[in-house]
Amino acid sequence: MRFLGVHIDKPFLRLALLERKKGQLAILSLKSILLEEKDLGQEEYILSFKGEIRSSLPTKYILLKPLEVKTASPKHFEKIIAFQSEAAHYFNPKEVLSVPHIVKKGKEKTEIHLLTVPRTALERLLQELEKLHIDPDMISPSSEAILQYAKWKFPDLEEAFFIDIGHEEISCICMERGQLKKCLAIEGGIESLLDALWEDRKKNLFRKEVQAIAKQIDLLQLKPHLNPHLFTTFHQMKQEIGKVIYSFSRLHGSKPLFFTGQTEAFLHTEKFFQDEIEEFVVSAKQRSFPLDEQKYAIAIGLCLQKEDGPNFRKEEFFPSKQWKKAGKRFIFLAAASLTIGLTLVTASQWITRKKTAEMVHLLDEAVHPFDPELCKTLFSSQDGEEILSKWARTVTSSSKESPYLIPFPKVTHALSWLYQMPLVSSHTIEISHFHYALLQYPTIASPKTPYEAKVELEFKTGNSTHAKRFHEQLLQGEGMVDATKEIAWDPLEDRYRVSFFLKKEKNHDL
Repeated sequence: MRFLGVHIDKPFLRLALLERKKGQLAILSLKSILLEEKDLGQEEYILSFKGEIRSSLPTKYILLKPLEVKTASPKHFEKIIAFQSEAAHYFNPKEVLSVPHIVKKGKEKTEIHLLTVPRTALERLLQELEKLHIDPDMISPSSEAILQYAKWKFPDLEEAFFIDIGHEEISCICMERGQLKKCLAIEGGIESLLDALWEDRKKNLFRKEVQAIAKQIDLLQLKPHLNPHLFTTFHQMKQEIGKVIYSFSRLHGSKPLFFTGQTEAFLHTEKFFQDEIEEFVVSAKQRSFPLDEQKYAIAIGLCLQKEDGPNFRKEEFFPSKQWKKAGKRFIFLAAASLTIGLTLVTASQWITRKKTAEMVHLLDEAVHPFDPELCKTLFSSQDGEEILSKWARTVTSSSKESPYLIPFPKVTHALSWLYQMPLVSSHTIEISHFHYALLQYPTIASPKTPYEAKVELEFKTGNSTHAKRFHEQLLQGEGMVDATKEIAWDPLEDRYRVSFFLKKEKNHDL
């Protein structure tokens, strides 16, 4: 996937094209275009680009406020964030847009950065981009983009100050624990310095020559009598940067300092500004960003931004092309769901028909030998479900003993009943042998033969009185015993043998 970072640094448009391959991002190209160029609309980067486009909002429009909220379920968590966001500032909600960015999520509390920007600033930025035929998918703070670039170049970097020298503003940024902690903008950037130089040299130079001359001026050798306006402007800017970095270090301690932006506009720009704040920073271990990448730091950092990073394209600023993508996805998902649903319904109906046909076939095999007339009635219809329904009604309404169902309890039920008898459950009688048998049942040759089930027991007991009581209970037709039929009793040398027939059940299992 490819990403295009777009950074408006008037009068330039900074473009960074990056590509992700196998989880790694690589820079394909870096380009600066003058916004006044007539052929900008023909720039192939923009018109033919099919990947994700990202842009940035200057630091001067960003209000950063840290918040801590109790961690809750996703549903309530969003409501809590929305409530705290409204209470975090006194701006009119119609005039500003607040975007919460989760910095660290814990079990009990979650750290959040609430980023608030004027809606008018977003509107102006989008209008400028629209003139350039750019519709970004994401708009992030330029300060956050610088941090992403810094962590990409130095993955172990957790604490740092950054000074980004832009054309219209200078951004001072504090990073703590790898996250944006503070960001402040100083009005006037390279443009104000070039204006001051032009004021000093306008008798000898054309305005368009000022930028080339500036690259030849060594700031460490700058003389007030030769360039009074430039000298004054530079030292005022130097003092403003010193105040900001001092306030950062006072609150968050000293950190290594890095420069980005148009550091090549004058000779020794970094060294010139660093002299004023040297006591507030620590060594960067001789690390610095490549000179050819510094002015593209924001554009590159935008491409490195994570998908869940801060994005101001919310509410009325949500990109229209994303709505189109969402619509296409919805149509695709709806079509896929409908296809899957129809497939499942068709498969279910096919399985049902197959099972019904199998049950009808088994019913025919089971009923026909015993009752051809009933079979003829059942199969008067070709509909399998109707045949099964007729069969169910016949079985339910019939008061006759059905020759197709065993009318006696299962072996497990018989054993359960036997062991629940008081003499057996109290271990007064110990059963040593149990035999359950169907003595007769219907067959194809004799379909009217009744079922007959018999149980034979052998048991031991230490007292003949207990054996007598057990015999009497059986003779009385206790539980499942059929007292109308023979109950055999045979005392042996060390045990008793008894056999009896089982009663038929009215509601029996299949």
